[in-house]
Amino acid sequence: MQKLAPVFLCEFVIGFGFLSGLWIHIGINPETEIIRAFASVADAITPETGISWVFWLIPLVTVGMSLWLTYVLGGILGLLAVGLAFIAGFSVDTDFGPPLLVVALIIGLISSAMSNTNS
Repeated sequence: MQKLAPVFLCEFVIGFGFLSGLWIHIGINPETEIIRAFASVADAITPETGISWVFWLIPLVTVGMSLWLTYVLGGILGLLAVGLAFIAGFSVDTDFGPPLLVVALIIGLISSAMSNTNS
């Protein structure tokens, strides 16, 4: 379980937290654009079936699973780290955005280390 800390930091704190906030800050979410493209293709291929709603359900399921895995791997501190990383990504161009990311990474490291000792 020694490799849990780098995976947790890369995948959840930076990938799920920071990048999600950064996409909101930029104003374009690549995942939403891809889902929109697939939904429009599904509507074009099979019009009036209503199948495109399935593509809009995918992000909800993904976020739910990511939050659950964050809690499983990092506990409450892991959720806090991801939340702080999200805020850091959203406010990346402010004075407190980058330091907040450092704090989130430190908390994420602590949470994954605590999770290693509890396993």
